[in-house]
Amino acid sequence: MELETLCIHGGKVDTDKSGAISTPIYQTATYAHPALGQSTGYDYTRDTNPTRDALEAAMAKLEGGSAALAFASGMAAATALMEMFSPGDHIVASDDLYGGSWRLFHRISMKNGLSFDWADTSDPEKTEALIRPETKAIFIETPTNPLMHVTDIRAIARIARRHRILLIVDNTFLSPVFQRPLELGADIVLHSATKYLAGHNDTVAGILVCRTDELAEKLKFIRLTTGAALAPFDSWLVLRGLKTLSVRLKKQEETARQIALWLASCPKIGKVHYPGLPTHKGHGISLGQASGFGAMISFEVTEAAGGEGLVRNILEKVSLIRFAESLGGTETLITYPATQTHAAIPEDERNARGITNRLLRLSVGLESADDLIADLARAMDIAVSRDDPYHFDEIIDRTGTGSLKVDFAEARGKPKDVIPMWVADMDFRCPPAVTAALKKMTEHAIYGYSEPKPGYFSALQNWFSRRHHWDVREEWLVRTPGVVFALCAAIRALTKENDAILIQPPVYYPFAASIRDNRRKLVENQLVLCNGRYTIDLADFERKIIDNKVRLFILCNPHNPVGRIWTKAELTAMADICRAHDVKIVSDEIHADFAFPGHAYTPFGTLGDPYLREAVICTAPSKTFNIAGLQVSNIFIADEEIRRKFRQEIDATGYSQMNTAGLVAAQAAYEEGEEWFNALLTYLTGNLAILRQFTEKRLPGVTLIEPEGTYLPWLDFSGTGMKGKTLDDFIVNEAGLWLDDGEIFGPGGEGFARINIACPAVILKLALERLEAALKNRKNR
Repeated sequence: MELETLCIHGGKVDTDKSGAISTPIYQTATYAHPALGQSTGYDYTRDTNPTRDALEAAMAKLEGGSAALAFASGMAAATALMEMFSPGDHIVASDDLYGGSWRLFHRISMKNGLSFDWADTSDPEKTEALIRPETKAIFIETPTNPLMHVTDIRAIARIARRHRILLIVDNTFLSPVFQRPLELGADIVLHSATKYLAGHNDTVAGILVCRTDELAEKLKFIRLTTGAALAPFDSWLVLRGLKTLSVRLKKQEETARQIALWLASCPKIGKVHYPGLPTHKGHGISLGQASGFGAMISFEVTEAAGGEGLVRNILEKVSLIRFAESLGGTETLITYPATQTHAAIPEDERNARGITNRLLRLSVGLESADDLIADLARAMDIAVSRDDPYHFDEIIDRTGTGSLKVDFAEARGKPKDVIPMWVADMDFRCPPAVTAALKKMTEHAIYGYSEPKPGYFSALQNWFSRRHHWDVREEWLVRTPGVVFALCAAIRALTKENDAILIQPPVYYPFAASIRDNRRKLVENQLVLCNGRYTIDLADFERKIIDNKVRLFILCNPHNPVGRIWTKAELTAMADICRAHDVKIVSDEIHADFAFPGHAYTPFGTLGDPYLREAVICTAPSKTFNIAGLQVSNIFIADEEIRRKFRQEIDATGYSQMNTAGLVAAQAAYEEGEEWFNALLTYLTGNLAILRQFTEKRLPGVTLIEPEGTYLPWLDFSGTGMKGKTLDDFIVNEAGLWLDDGEIFGPGGEGFARINIACPAVILKLALERLEAALKNRKNR
């Protein structure tokens, strides 16, 4: 059965013959025996009870264990665990731990002769280093309480097996809905069933689930002897809670993600600890061992915003959210670990572990995310902006989708938890009209050979006319599966092997690769950086054409990565030189729509007929509408002979029919996506302002080359003294960012990096904060 079904039907026991849908509450202390030496299977409720049996059966199935035991509280369950060990035994435990567990271990278990070492269990090597001959178990929480550290359960389980010791996992925060530690190698799973399992803040209970019957029998004996069994009515309350566990937790997680995102963007909040944020250190591990991130968030207010005074205001002023102990219920609760859950830990030790007096913990309930955010905002005296109709602020988890940008970090030699800000696609959903059109296409469910539907060219024509004042003609249009594909076809159509082709580095790296791969000669007219702005050395441009007998010039407009949008005068100057020396032009204008305020893009095609007749102009909806994976580009070639040669080269590759989905998406985007794109451009302008402010005030040695267009700003790191592999290693391994190394763009790229800012603003801020921290650490070394 699926987990959702097990939550409802997993606790059936064959004791009641009435047909009752709800498990009966066997509110009895003892049971009658049929005769001497005979039993019904039930003797005394401290040992067994039918209602509790039903709960234990359900929990064993949900966690995938051999058996489960229910206790009077989570701490009663933890205490029973400690009774398995003998004086002199040693346990390695997570250093970030629920305060009640810490109090049990320090004040009771140590008194009884056990010893403990505290480990950052998110580091398996450090954890294993603490194991001694007398070590009997590793005890972990993941995520931890309250700092939400994530431990790789599989890695710790391998260590436990290697040393023949137990692995105990407190799974309270995620429950079996999101994480099943026994399947990952754990031996015993602990739950405070008071929390998510019961889910209504109306009972106190604990659960242990064991991998083997042997472990379960030991713990059952301890429970029977110490009298810590869960009462029948409380067992029924937890069993009732299980029925809605899956739907509750998934809804709570959805709301928690929205709140974590809002908190991360809030100027009064410093650190936000939530594994669902891609910037969280344990995000990648969570994806590998859990199916969700849970609904627990902790966050730290900044000292500048008021520190402990702001904490006090929040706790006093929240009204919908309740200031209370506990977690996991239907109501949202806020907790102050320093004086509540972790008060037993000495202050110096708390601070050393990051549990400061500015830390708050939030257990997200089932209320509306908007209402909860509004409540927090009121308590912090912050205005809430809701002007994001296309949800560009939404953090979308792209892992596991085959995303080149996200899923292949390790395959390309990058750390798993690096923030990907490299390849030019956006972390936003495409326009709703595109999604609707694709949905309609998929519902038709026939994907045969296709040509564009009526209206395809009109959509293109209207877009270029309306936005760029360029009147394109249908006979000029040749569709290809991509601009680089078209670039290679143009190279073969307009030049011969060993002919010289000119580019302007630092520039989009496939330009050089396409020239070399087609066995042509690469010639470079390097752009000149002067006072923070790139210009063209026209004298060098013409000299290179003459000296190398250049036959083709590949133009990038807007220029990637330096961000220039070439003016009409600059375009005309280059075009005149090319015409004078019989040089054809391929103009890559894939970023044409991205022009920041104060700048205007000039299509090469608007220079006039003489220039247009010498050019191949490459456009695509892929960047504009974030549909690069659908592989469609629109190439405009006014000259009939050039167009014929170009088509011949395409035909020679065997390519004939366009991707059906690409055609559908492109038409819908050009017809109905303009409002979405305008909102996107506004959002990207805001992101650029964030980047500008960071580089000016918080990133010493890093200079933003102010972009006129594209969403791929060019950063100059020369002021840091780093370049080459040193710079790349610093960005990747110390800052934890995956940017494009400037050197791949050719001469002039050394000491630079390209950053993709087409992401939620909170991700951009977190990335820049990582960079800021890495620069500070480097300076302090």
